[in-house]
Amino acid sequence: MKINFNVREMFVVRKELIVLLLIFAIVIAYVQIAPRYFNQFYKEELTIEYGTTPTLLAANFVDVSKFSSEELKEIENIIQTEIVIENEEGKDYPFVGYYPLSFTYKDVEYSDHLLVMDTTSPVFTVYNKDISTTVGEKPDYDSLYQFFDYSYANLIVDDSQVDYETPGDYRIIVHVYDIFGNYIYDDATLHITESPISFNHSHISLRAGSTTYVKVLRQNVVVDATFKIENESIAQISSSGLITGIKAGTTTLSASAYGQTISMQIEVLAKASTSSNSTGSSSSGSSSSSGSSSSGSSSSSGSSSSGSSSSSGSSSSGSS
Repeated sequence: MKINFNVREMFVVRKELIVLLLIFAIVIAYVQIAPRYFNQFYKEELTIEYGTTPTLLAANFVDVSKFSSEELKEIENIIQTEIVIENEEGKDYPFVGYYPLSFTYKDVEYSDHLLVMDTTSPVFTVYNKDISTTVGEKPDYDSLYQFFDYSYANLIVDDSQVDYETPGDYRIIVHVYDIFGNYIYDDATLHITESPISFNHSHISLRAGSTTYVKVLRQNVVVDATFKIENESIAQISSSGLITGIKAGTTTLSASAYGQTISMQIEVLAKASTSSNSTGSSSSGSSSSSGSSSSGSSSSSGSSSSGSSSSSGSSSSGSS
Protein backbone atom coordinates (compact mmCIF):
# COMPACT_ATOMS: atom_id res chain seq x y z
CA MET A 1 0.00 0.00 0.00
CA LYS A 2 1.41 3.32 -1.05
CA ILE A 3 0.88 6.42 1.12
CA ASN A 4 1.16 9.87 -0.51
CA PHE A 5 2.75 12.33 1.90
CA ASN A 6 2.56 16.00 0.82
CA VAL A 7 4.88 18.03 2.98
CA ARG A 8 3.60 21.30 1.62
CA GLU A 9 0.00 20.58 2.57
CA MET A 10 1.10 19.54 6.03
CA PHE A 11 2.92 22.82 6.48
CA VAL A 12 -0.21 24.81 5.48
CA VAL A 13 -2.31 22.87 7.98
CA ARG A 14 0.17 23.50 10.74
CA LYS A 15 0.28 27.21 9.89
CA GLU A 16 -3.48 27.57 10.15
CA LEU A 17 -3.50 25.69 13.41
CA ILE A 18 -0.84 27.96 14.87
CA VAL A 19 -2.85 31.04 13.87
CA LEU A 20 -5.95 29.69 15.57
CA LEU A 21 -3.98 28.90 18.71
CA LEU A 22 -2.56 32.44 18.80
CA ILE A 23 -6.00 33.99 18.47
CA PHE A 24 -7.29 31.76 21.24
CA ALA A 25 -4.37 32.74 23.48
CA ILE A 26 -4.99 36.47 22.87
CA VAL A 27 -8.66 36.10 23.79
CA ILE A 28 -7.78 34.23 26.98
CA ALA A 29 -5.16 36.86 27.86
CA TYR A 30 -7.58 39.72 27.34
CA VAL A 31 -10.26 38.08 29.48
CA GLN A 32 -7.88 37.18 32.28
CA ILE A 33 -5.37 40.02 32.26
CA ALA A 34 -7.17 43.10 30.98
CA PRO A 35 -9.30 43.62 34.10
CA ARG A 36 -6.11 43.49 36.17
CA TYR A 37 -3.78 45.73 34.19
CA PHE A 38 -5.82 47.80 31.76
CA ASN A 39 -8.56 49.34 33.88
CA GLN A 40 -7.21 52.78 32.94
CA PHE A 41 -9.00 52.39 29.61
CA TYR A 42 -12.35 51.87 31.21
CA LYS A 43 -13.07 55.52 31.92
CA GLU A 44 -12.48 58.62 29.92
CA GLU A 45 -9.58 60.82 30.85
CA LEU A 46 -10.13 62.56 34.21
CA THR A 47 -9.73 66.30 33.55
CA ILE A 48 -10.24 69.29 35.84
CA GLU A 49 -9.76 73.03 35.45
CA TYR A 50 -6.80 74.69 37.13
CA GLY A 51 -7.86 76.20 40.44
CA THR A 52 -10.14 73.26 41.26
CA THR A 53 -9.56 70.81 44.09
CA PRO A 54 -9.89 67.30 42.61
CA THR A 55 -12.42 64.89 44.09
CA LEU A 56 -11.67 61.26 43.24
CA LEU A 57 -14.49 58.69 43.40
CA ALA A 58 -14.71 54.99 42.69
CA ALA A 59 -16.67 55.81 39.54
CA ASN A 60 -13.54 57.51 38.16
CA PHE A 61 -11.79 54.14 38.04
CA VAL A 62 -14.26 51.24 37.95
CA ASP A 63 -17.60 50.22 36.54
CA VAL A 64 -19.71 50.75 39.66
CA SER A 65 -22.40 48.40 38.34
CA LYS A 66 -20.03 45.48 38.90
CA PHE A 67 -19.41 46.19 42.58
CA SER A 68 -21.58 46.14 45.66
CA SER A 69 -22.11 49.27 47.75
CA GLU A 70 -19.81 47.89 50.43
CA GLU A 71 -17.09 47.22 47.87
CA LEU A 72 -17.44 50.72 46.47
CA LYS A 73 -16.98 52.17 49.96
CA GLU A 74 -13.84 50.09 50.39
CA ILE A 75 -12.55 51.25 47.03
CA GLU A 76 -13.14 54.91 47.87
CA ASN A 77 -11.38 54.52 51.22
CA ILE A 78 -8.40 53.03 49.42
CA ILE A 79 -8.45 55.89 46.89
CA GLN A 80 -8.34 58.48 49.69
CA THR A 81 -5.39 56.79 51.42
CA GLU A 82 -3.29 55.53 48.51
CA ILE A 83 -3.66 58.31 45.95
CA VAL A 84 -1.94 61.55 46.89
CA ILE A 85 -1.99 64.50 44.46
CA GLU A 86 0.56 67.16 45.36
CA ASN A 87 -0.88 70.67 45.49
CA GLU A 88 0.84 73.75 44.23
CA GLU A 89 2.86 75.46 46.95
CA GLY A 90 0.68 77.70 49.10
CA LYS A 91 -2.54 76.57 47.42
CA ASP A 92 -5.15 73.88 47.92
CA TYR A 93 -5.19 72.67 44.33
CA PRO A 94 -2.60 71.14 41.96
CA PHE A 95 -0.73 73.03 39.28
CA VAL A 96 -1.36 72.49 35.60
CA GLY A 97 0.00 69.11 34.51
CA TYR A 98 -0.40 65.35 34.22
CA TYR A 99 -0.78 63.23 37.38
CA PRO A 100 -0.75 59.38 37.23
CA LEU A 101 -3.25 57.73 39.58
CA SER A 102 -3.35 54.10 40.70
CA PHE A 103 -4.45 51.82 43.53
CA THR A 104 -4.87 48.11 44.16
CA TYR A 105 -8.06 46.40 45.28
CA LYS A 106 -8.30 42.63 45.79
CA ASP A 107 -5.03 42.10 43.93
CA VAL A 108 -6.25 44.04 40.93
CA GLU A 109 -4.50 47.26 39.95
CA TYR A 110 -6.70 50.10 38.85
CA SER A 111 -5.08 53.11 37.25
CA ASP A 112 -5.98 56.32 35.53
CA HIS A 113 -4.50 59.76 35.30
CA LEU A 114 -5.55 63.29 36.18
CA LEU A 115 -5.04 66.10 33.68
CA VAL A 116 -5.13 69.63 35.13
CA MET A 117 -5.68 72.27 32.46
CA ASP A 118 -6.03 76.05 32.43
CA THR A 119 -8.53 77.06 29.76
CA THR A 120 -10.20 79.92 31.65
CA SER A 121 -9.56 83.53 30.65
CA PRO A 122 -8.65 86.18 33.23
CA VAL A 123 -11.49 88.28 34.65
CA PHE A 124 -11.46 92.06 35.17
CA THR A 125 -12.24 93.03 38.77
CA VAL A 126 -11.74 96.78 38.25
CA TYR A 127 -12.37 98.34 34.85
CA ASN A 128 -12.76 102.03 33.99
CA LYS A 129 -14.36 102.71 30.64
CA ASP A 130 -13.51 106.43 30.72
CA ILE A 131 -10.34 107.81 32.31
CA SER A 132 -8.75 111.27 32.40
CA THR A 133 -5.31 112.77 32.76
CA THR A 134 -3.49 116.00 32.03
CA VAL A 135 -0.91 116.84 29.40
CA GLY A 136 2.37 115.07 30.04
CA GLU A 137 0.94 112.75 32.73
CA LYS A 138 0.54 109.02 31.97
CA PRO A 139 -2.24 107.36 34.00
CA ASP A 140 -1.52 104.63 36.55
CA TYR A 141 -3.05 101.83 34.49
CA ASP A 142 -2.27 99.19 37.12
CA SER A 143 -4.68 100.83 39.56
CA LEU A 144 -7.30 101.65 36.92
CA TYR A 145 -7.45 98.09 35.55
CA GLN A 146 -7.23 95.10 37.89
CA PHE A 147 -7.94 91.45 37.21
CA PHE A 148 -8.04 87.93 38.63
CA ASP A 149 -6.57 84.73 37.24
CA TYR A 150 -5.45 81.51 38.92
CA SER A 151 -2.20 81.53 36.98
CA TYR A 152 0.30 84.34 36.44
CA ALA A 153 -1.07 87.01 34.11
CA ASN A 154 0.14 90.31 32.72
CA LEU A 155 -1.66 93.59 32.01
CA ILE A 156 -0.83 95.23 28.68
CA VAL A 157 -2.32 98.58 27.61
CA ASP A 158 -2.12 99.43 23.93
CA ASP A 159 -1.77 103.22 23.91
CA SER A 160 0.02 103.45 20.57
CA GLN A 161 -2.54 105.99 19.32
CA VAL A 162 -2.14 108.32 22.32
CA ASP A 163 -0.16 111.57 22.25
CA TYR A 164 0.31 112.43 25.92
CA GLU A 165 1.50 115.95 25.04
CA THR A 166 -1.64 116.94 23.14
CA PRO A 167 -5.10 117.43 24.66
CA GLY A 168 -7.85 115.27 23.19
CA ASP A 169 -9.82 112.02 23.45
CA TYR A 170 -7.98 108.80 22.63
CA ARG A 171 -8.91 105.11 22.37
CA ILE A 172 -6.85 102.58 24.29
CA ILE A 173 -7.13 98.78 24.36
CA VAL A 174 -6.57 96.92 27.63
CA HIS A 175 -5.31 93.31 27.42
CA VAL A 176 -4.65 90.67 30.08
CA TYR A 177 -2.74 87.52 29.07
CA ASP A 178 -1.96 84.54 31.29
CA ILE A 179 0.96 82.15 30.83
CA PHE A 180 -1.26 79.48 29.25
CA GLY A 181 -2.45 81.70 26.40
CA ASN A 182 -5.82 82.68 27.83
CA TYR A 183 -6.64 86.35 27.50
CA ILE A 184 -9.26 89.06 27.80
CA TYR A 185 -9.41 92.55 26.35
CA ASP A 186 -11.63 95.61 26.12
CA ASP A 187 -11.32 99.21 25.00
CA ALA A 188 -11.60 102.50 26.91
CA THR A 189 -11.46 106.23 26.27
CA LEU A 190 -8.62 108.37 27.60
CA HIS A 191 -9.37 112.10 27.97
CA ILE A 192 -6.29 114.34 28.05
CA THR A 193 -6.71 117.94 29.21
CA GLU A 194 -4.30 120.78 29.80
CA SER A 195 -2.37 120.71 33.04
CA PRO A 196 -4.01 123.01 35.64
CA ILE A 197 -2.47 126.37 36.40
CA SER A 198 -2.17 127.90 39.87
CA PHE A 199 -0.85 130.95 41.68
CA ASN A 200 2.31 130.77 43.74
CA HIS A 201 0.26 132.26 46.62
CA SER A 202 -3.16 131.36 47.92
CA HIS A 203 -3.78 134.89 49.26
CA ILE A 204 -2.07 138.25 48.93
CA SER A 205 -2.11 141.02 51.52
CA LEU A 206 -0.12 144.23 51.19
CA ARG A 207 -0.25 147.84 52.33
CA ALA A 208 -1.22 150.76 50.21
CA GLY A 209 1.87 152.12 48.48
CA SER A 210 3.77 148.81 48.68
CA THR A 211 4.32 146.17 45.95
CA THR A 212 4.64 142.42 45.62
CA TYR A 213 4.94 139.89 42.79
CA VAL A 214 2.55 137.09 41.87
CA LYS A 215 3.40 134.21 39.50
CA VAL A 216 1.38 131.58 37.65
CA LEU A 217 2.60 127.96 37.74
CA ARG A 218 1.91 124.96 35.50
CA GLN A 219 3.41 121.64 36.59
CA ASN A 220 5.49 123.67 39.09
CA VAL A 221 6.99 125.79 36.29
CA VAL A 222 6.39 129.55 35.97
CA VAL A 223 4.41 130.35 32.81
CA ASP A 224 3.30 133.55 31.08
CA ALA A 225 -0.21 134.67 31.92
CA THR A 226 -2.60 137.56 31.40
CA PHE A 227 -3.51 139.36 34.64
CA LYS A 228 -6.54 141.44 35.54
CA ILE A 229 -7.62 143.17 38.77
CA GLU A 230 -11.32 143.73 39.28
CA ASN A 231 -11.07 147.08 41.12
CA GLU A 232 -8.02 149.02 40.03
CA SER A 233 -8.73 151.81 42.50
CA ILE A 234 -7.67 149.37 45.25
CA ALA A 235 -4.73 147.66 43.52
CA GLN A 236 -3.08 147.51 40.12
CA ILE A 237 -0.94 144.89 38.39
CA SER A 238 1.62 144.99 35.60
CA SER A 239 1.97 142.50 32.76
CA SER A 240 4.85 140.86 34.64
CA GLY A 241 2.73 140.30 37.78
CA LEU A 242 3.86 143.24 39.94
CA ILE A 243 1.01 144.26 42.24
CA THR A 244 0.84 147.75 43.70
CA GLY A 245 -1.49 148.57 46.58
CA ILE A 246 -3.42 151.81 46.03
CA LYS A 247 -5.83 152.13 48.94
CA ALA A 248 -7.33 150.00 51.67
CA GLY A 249 -9.88 147.43 50.52
CA THR A 250 -10.27 143.99 48.91
CA THR A 251 -10.52 143.05 45.23
CA THR A 252 -10.13 140.03 42.99
CA LEU A 253 -7.11 139.11 40.86
CA SER A 254 -7.61 136.91 37.77
CA ALA A 255 -4.99 135.20 35.60
CA SER A 256 -5.47 133.37 32.29
CA ALA A 257 -3.15 130.88 30.58
CA TYR A 258 -3.51 127.69 28.48
CA GLY A 259 -7.23 128.27 28.10
CA GLN A 260 -7.76 128.35 31.86
CA THR A 261 -8.62 131.21 34.23
CA ILE A 262 -7.94 131.24 37.96
CA SER A 263 -8.59 133.92 40.57
CA MET A 264 -7.84 134.86 44.17
CA GLN A 265 -8.47 137.71 46.60
CA ILE A 266 -6.15 140.64 47.22
CA GLU A 267 -6.33 142.59 50.46
CA VAL A 268 -4.84 146.10 50.65
CA LEU A 269 -4.24 147.55 54.10
CA ALA A 270 -4.04 151.25 54.93
CA LYS A 271 -0.65 152.92 55.05
CA ALA A 272 1.13 152.75 58.38
CA SER A 273 1.00 156.11 60.25
CA THR A 274 4.27 157.84 61.39
CA SER A 275 4.46 159.02 65.07
CA SER A 276 6.68 161.54 67.12
CA ASN A 277 6.48 162.59 70.81
CA SER A 278 6.81 166.20 72.16
CA THR A 279 5.79 167.87 75.42
CA GLY A 280 5.66 171.48 76.55
CA SER A 281 3.47 174.47 77.28
CA SER A 282 3.81 178.11 76.31
CA SER A 283 0.77 179.54 77.90
CA SER A 284 0.75 177.68 81.11
CA GLY A 285 2.31 179.06 84.16
CA SER A 286 1.56 180.22 87.62
CA SER A 287 1.99 183.42 89.44
CA SER A 288 1.22 184.52 92.84
CA SER A 289 1.69 187.80 94.68
CA SER A 290 1.17 189.12 98.20
CA GLY A 291 1.87 192.49 99.99
CA SER A 292 1.21 194.62 103.14
CA SER A 293 1.29 198.29 103.92
CA SER A 294 4.31 197.94 106.10
CA SER A 295 6.07 195.37 104.09
CA GLY A 296 5.50 193.88 100.72
CA SER A 297 6.86 191.10 98.64
CA SER A 298 6.13 189.87 95.21
CA SER A 299 7.14 186.64 93.45
CA SER A 300 6.57 185.42 89.97
CA SER A 301 7.42 182.23 88.22
CA GLY A 302 6.89 181.18 84.61
CA SER A 303 7.80 178.40 82.26
CA SER A 304 7.89 177.99 78.52
CA SER A 305 8.34 175.04 76.25
CA SER A 306 12.02 175.71 76.08
CA GLY A 307 12.83 176.18 79.70
CA SER A 308 11.79 177.82 82.96
CA SER A 309 12.72 180.95 84.80
CA SER A 310 11.83 182.36 88.20
CA SER A 311 12.34 185.73 89.92
CA SER A 312 11.57 187.05 93.33
CA GLY A 313 11.93 190.43 94.94
CA SER A 314 10.69 192.49 97.87
CA SER A 315 10.24 196.20 98.60
CA SER A 316 9.40 198.07 101.70
CA SER A 317 8.10 201.47 102.25
CA GLY A 318 8.96 203.61 105.17
CA SER A 319 6.59 205.53 107.25
CA SER A 320 6.66 209.03 108.26
